Amino acid sequence: MTQRMFSLLFLITYPSNVVSGSDYLSIVAGGRKYINYAHSRSVSTEYLLYCRSEPGCVCNQEGDGYVLHCEKEVHARMSLIAEKNGNLDLKCNATLPSGKLRHDYYLTMSLGEFEEARVQMTACPEPPESYASLFASSSLLSHSEQIPRISFIKILVIDCGLREQFSITKEHFEGLNGLQHLELSCEGLRELPDDLFKGKFPNLLHLNISNTTIESIPDSILTSLPNLQQFILYSNRIVEIRSGNFKDAASLRFLLINEPLLKSLGNDVFNHTPNLEIFSLQNTSVTVLPRSLGKLVNLSSISLAANKIEYIEKEHCVMWEKMSNLIMMDNELKRVDFECFFNFENLSSVIITRTSLSNLPDKPMKLNNLRKLVFSKNTLTISRASRFITSETLDELVMDSSNIKSFDHDFLHSSPNLRVVILNNNGFSFLHEDFFSVSRNLTVISLKNNKLAAISPNFFNNNPNLKILLLTDNVISDLSSSLLANCSSLFHLCLGGNNLKELPNKFLSNLDKLQVLNISNNKISKLEHDCFTGLSSLNTLDLSNNILEDSKMTSFRELENSKALYFLNLYGNSFSLIPSIHITSLQYLNLSNNVLSILEVTNFRHNSKLKILDLSRNALKTMSRSVFLGFGHLITLDLSFNQLTEIPDSALRYAQKLQKLLLSGNKIRKFNICIIANNRNLEELDLSGNGLHSIGDYSSDCDSEITSLKKLDLSNNEITFTDSNWIFDKDRKTWGSISPLIYFPNIEEIILANNSISMIFMDWRNMLVNLRNLDLQYNKIKYLTHQDMLFPTTILHTDGRREPLKCSHSLQVDLRHNLITGMELPKNMLAKRRRGESFANVTMMMEDNPFNCGCGVINVLRLFDGDVVLTSELRRTEDVNWISPAKIDPGNLSC
Repeated sequence: MTQRMFSLLFLITYPSNVVSGSDYLSIVAGGRKYINYAHSRSVSTEYLLYCRSEPGCVCNQEGDGYVLHCEKEVHARMSLIAEKNGNLDLKCNATLPSGKLRHDYYLTMSLGEFEEARVQMTACPEPPESYASLFASSSLLSHSEQIPRISFIKILVIDCGLREQFSITKEHFEGLNGLQHLELSCEGLRELPDDLFKGKFPNLLHLNISNTTIESIPDSILTSLPNLQQFILYSNRIVEIRSGNFKDAASLRFLLINEPLLKSLGNDVFNHTPNLEIFSLQNTSVTVLPRSLGKLVNLSSISLAANKIEYIEKEHCVMWEKMSNLIMMDNELKRVDFECFFNFENLSSVIITRTSLSNLPDKPMKLNNLRKLVFSKNTLTISRASRFITSETLDELVMDSSNIKSFDHDFLHSSPNLRVVILNNNGFSFLHEDFFSVSRNLTVISLKNNKLAAISPNFFNNNPNLKILLLTDNVISDLSSSLLANCSSLFHLCLGGNNLKELPNKFLSNLDKLQVLNISNNKISKLEHDCFTGLSSLNTLDLSNNILEDSKMTSFRELENSKALYFLNLYGNSFSLIPSIHITSLQYLNLSNNVLSILEVTNFRHNSKLKILDLSRNALKTMSRSVFLGFGHLITLDLSFNQLTEIPDSALRYAQKLQKLLLSGNKIRKFNICIIANNRNLEELDLSGNGLHSIGDYSSDCDSEITSLKKLDLSNNEITFTDSNWIFDKDRKTWGSISPLIYFPNIEEIILANNSISMIFMDWRNMLVNLRNLDLQYNKIKYLTHQDMLFPTTILHTDGRREPLKCSHSLQVDLRHNLITGMELPKNMLAKRRRGESFANVTMMMEDNPFNCGCGVINVLRLFDGDVVLTSELRRTEDVNWISPAKIDPGNLSC
């Protein structure tokens, strides 16, 4: 069913003569706008402004369909979310005084027609009377001398934003007898009156007090809320919660306290909340839990996170018979009385992290409903973990980073239905071969980053359903060929970061479902010809950071018929020649950080589906013109940090889908941009660190502009662009010298840091209209002309059309660390800045230059302060503003 959305936008300005009119209800459907005059009464039409989110309305703050903020006093937006259910969002100017709030301002439409309404007020002051008076219909106001009663507002959110002062009294809530949900969020709110809710909210179910500066809760504040079920205290300045704060809160079901300054809870605070089911204490300085917490017989979920709690005693949990979810995260636990757990027959999830325990329970706890147990980030050493859980239902066990140095052989034997076991980052060096023997349902085993040196051949004999096995970062040097004989369901195997020198024969032969194999960071120098036999489903193979060097090895032949393998990582080996890889399905190949010296035409003839090829950090000196022949799918080619001196003219001709070309750190002294003219999808080109002198000039014989390029990195070269041409640009009414970068009309980022450039070229200022970042740090620019700081605002097309540049256009020019000693600021090119006059959306950064403060420094300072602006004879001609000055950010610039 298509949802119909009704949106009402009112921007209140100033009082004017009231005229006969109608409410403006804008109905948006199918991209069309309709005006509904259904509600007829007297309103001021000058109070209302309907505004699409176009640059002309609010620059750089476009939204989907409507402007979200405008510089008026109040902005109202209403949406109908159901037939009789609506939302009203009110945003006030932060300077709007309380006295200006009145019924007219908020009576934007008859809210009384809704059965239920949610009202949110942001940055608005307190009403002069009550909130009910602001939203009541005209008929209610005219026929009643008292504050009207309205029942349709069910949810009220009051967020006073940055207002420094904000106070609420019981009178403000008069008449809101239907309210069910109230949120107060206001830094300016310093206290809550004792009688704030007295007799006001018989139906209030949810109360949220957050981001205020209140330091305490009145004892009687909840007394008047007999049906309150949910109470949230979040990020206030409360330092203590007293025993009487929750008096008469018998209906409370949910309590969340997140108070960074809170230090204590009264011992008897929970005596008044017998029906509490969910309690969360977060981000406090509480060290001791109240004894009354243990009396909550209905408590089913507790979260104690990021506090300073040191002990959990039996008295804290003695009556938690209904406990289902127990979370104790990031406290400072030094002792836990595990006898608590013997009463938790309904416990299904336990998460305990960041503790300082030196032992675990020494006798089994029978937890018939437990499904998940997490114990991690323990700082003290636990020398031995014995079998302490008896549970037929336990599904997931996570005990990582807990400093457990050994496990009993039968540690898991009372939890036969485990599916996931994660024991990472502990430091144990041995597990008995029977450790997993009763866990036939295991699908995930992770033993990463321990000190396992050897694994028994029978270790996984009884785990036929195992799918993921992670043995990364141990010290395993030898594997039995039969280790995985009964693990035919395995699809992810990670053996990286060990001391393996070889893979045993037939070690992987029965793993026809294996999809991911990681053997990286070992000491493998040779692979047997049949080591990958049977891996028909393999799609990812990582052999990086070994010492493979035989380019004629035949082990890849077993994968030649694979239709699944698309990822092969051979990074960091010792190949001097590219190995024969006849895998037609391959899409990613990484041969980076080897010792390759040559690229031949036959190297990749069987890899026509490659999308990413990384040959960086080798010793490549030459490449065949046809080496990438047939590379019609290649997207990224990385040849950086080799010893290439040139790229053959036709080498990239066949890579028509190439988007990223990385050539940094080579020895290419001259690069002809025409080489990439046929790569119509190229978006990023990196030629940094080559000692490059030139990339061609404006007269280069290229077929056309390279319109796809978005990022060009030419940093750390020896570029000067001294052979550039001088032209007059009639479209932009300006003139100057242009660089070869004019060939990239849609470029967004140019990095030219650390070159020998001595001027700012006209195409960078005026012709590259999509440019967002121009990095000219560490060059040899000594002086700025006034024209260097003027940027176009209007383009004159060849057909005579005048098009303003988009107001969202924003350019940063980084001129830091140059040799700039001054600016050319002729008096006839300086003008007093007119009130409201805008700058171009350009910022020029000028920190760390050897600026010379001569007699003209006063004009420079006035320019920096925005007191004067640069101008030009062409600034305004034919009634068009052609140019605007840039903003100058001097930073720490000094004489």
